[in-house]
Amino acid sequence: MSEKIKELVEQATTIHHGVIVDFDKEKFAELIVRECISALWEEDCYVSDLAIAHFNRNKEKICQHFGVDQ
Repeated sequence: MSEKIKELVEQATTIHHGVIVDFDKEKFAELIVRECISALWEEDCYVSDLAIAHFNRNKEKICQHFGVDQ
């Protein structure tokens, strides 16, 4: 399992006194979707309005497809 996936699992897991109490599947899925969106960000986005517009369109499509709030 990649380090990034391990981080997301940790963020979606509630642990009390060293015992896993809850794993929030919905939160985990949302975190994955958000990571995918952030992976779309490119260096060009820092200097190109066209690249930013393209990123924002794709971000909106992904959020709508998975029902994730922006």
